[in-house]
Amino acid sequence: MMNDKKLEILIRNQLIGGLEDLGLDDVEVVAGYQPTIQSEPSRPFIYFFKIDTVPQGWQKRAREATIIPDAFNSTGQQAVISNYQFGARVDLDLADMDQLTAADLVSYTSMIIQSRGTISALAKSGVNMTRASNERNPYFINNKDQHESSPSFDIGFSYVRSIKRPTGVINEITGSIHPI
Repeated sequence: MMNDKKLEILIRNQLIGGLEDLGLDDVEVVAGYQPTIQSEPSRPFIYFFKIDTVPQGWQKRAREATIIPDAFNSTGQQAVISNYQFGARVDLDLADMDQLTAADLVSYTSMIIQSRGTISALAKSGVNMTRASNERNPYFINNKDQHESSPSFDIGFSYVRSIKRPTGVINEITGSIHPI
């Protein structure tokens, strides 16, 4: 059964593997909201966090034929899309022309997430994904009084959540007619 923690581990592992394949093993991948720290990060990092979960359609309900004494097992399944935002931070060295910017890291992240390898790994766990959004690149003033970009994109991961609960059995129904 898929849950948020399992999904985030899958995503993080795919990102780390994809970055290593690109020779970017010095980039940290943080599952959670962008950290607020008192100083600049010591190395580049990619962060991702859940924005929301949107149920798709109606919950499917089924019951198992196995009857427990005075109950039967009832299963509920709900297709959901969990939307995540991905971003990156880099302490830029303006003299280093080969250094990747935060926008570069976000672009690579989007490509890794949408690669065949990631799609295959997620599908083996019952997870699919939507198309990634456009990459946004707003600016803010950092702690050095410089304009710095905060690039990001969103993408949804779809899967089915399930619950199984015992449900009481009705043994007898009695009807009666009452005048109005």
